[in-house]
Amino acid sequence: MANHLIDVFRAISVHAEDWVLATVIETQGSTYRKAGAKMLISREGECVGLLSGAAWRAT
Repeated sequence: MANHLIDVFRAISVHAEDWVLATVIETQGSTYRKAGAKMLISREGECVGLLSGAAWRAT
């Protein structure tokens, strides 16, 4: 997955589009993804990668 995100980042950086890189830094209990999981998110809400299989919350 990390290589896929790097490829996508290289492609979008050429076009100077606004994206953020979200990274799971800590989990508790049973989780779909563990710390270190990453996802690119565009200004328009397009996502590349997957952080969760269910509900999540930003802090």
